[in-house]
Amino acid sequence: MCGQGKHAFAYTNVAHDHHQRVLTYYEGAVVADSQGHRRGPDGLSVEDFEMIDNLMLHGGVERRNGTVVVHDAAEDAIYTDLTGFERVLAIAAAKLL
Repeated sequence: MCGQGKHAFAYTNVAHDHHQRVLTYYEGAVVADSQGHRRGPDGLSVEDFEMIDNLMLHGGVERRNGTVVVHDAAEDAIYTDLTGFERVLAIAAAKLL
């Protein structure tokens, strides 16, 4: 969407940003390597962009003047709660109509 210059909008049902979720996944076992890059136990780089998901998704939406809606759904409703979707849909409709 963003690469084609189209409007983009996003939502999430998890309020923790991507970095917090990665730290939880690794149970806090993230350390700096010899060059100062933070890595998980599997060697993958762990960066903190203070975004809900990776830099390309969140950053791309915001760069296109879109909106990212963050909704903290109950754990048992993460895949079924439509609150965030409905909010972002209303924002998109208002911006595009």
